[in-house]
Amino acid sequence: MEKEDARYQKLEQLHERRKQVERLHLAGTAVMQIVGLTGLSYPTVRKAIDLFADGGWPALKPGARGRSAGDGRRLSTGMIIDGAFNHERLIEFLQALVRDGKRRRRKVFLILDNLGVHHCKPVKAWLAEHAKHIEVFYLPSYSPELNPGERLNADLKHAIGSKMPVRTKAKLRAAADEHMQFVAANAARVRSYFQDPFAKYAA
Repeated sequence: MEKEDARYQKLEQLHERRKQVERLHLAGTAVMQIVGLTGLSYPTVRKAIDLFADGGWPALKPGARGRSAGDGRRLSTGMIIDGAFNHERLIEFLQALVRDGKRRRRKVFLILDNLGVHHCKPVKAWLAEHAKHIEVFYLPSYSPELNPGERLNADLKHAIGSKMPVRTKAKLRAAADEHMQFVAANAARVRSYFQDPFAKYAA
């Protein structure tokens, strides 16, 4: 099923779709099942759930919006995982990236560090089967300084820490998602992770 892009929905449509997501979530439907049932992207579904957790039904009503810098391309994206990170969760993320790439008619180029799960046999087999749609590049196995991925993590932690105290899991997730959406729309910020003198080896 082709995923809907929430950016191109009318505000009334987006409001109804968010309510649909939360009704399914309250009924005990898993997040990835909601993605499949609704045709919405993972970030859209996750945001609806987080908004409801933070403010109930009124929080699902979208506000006015404008065009964000970076529309039409995505240099950075993410998925917040609740629980253990293993090859099943990684493949779930890769599948979401490929679906998004197909919708945009673009091949996905993904940079990974050398976490063991990134190199495991199931992941390598999945990547080989989908080589037409996604290509992975690995950072060097060792660097005395922070690599670009670690710089992104440090940026995220600093952004969350500089906000008002986040005291609930839902608010922490919302703050992380908000910053990652900002990063995804800010090409200059993504480039900065690679242009530091100590990280240019990965550029």
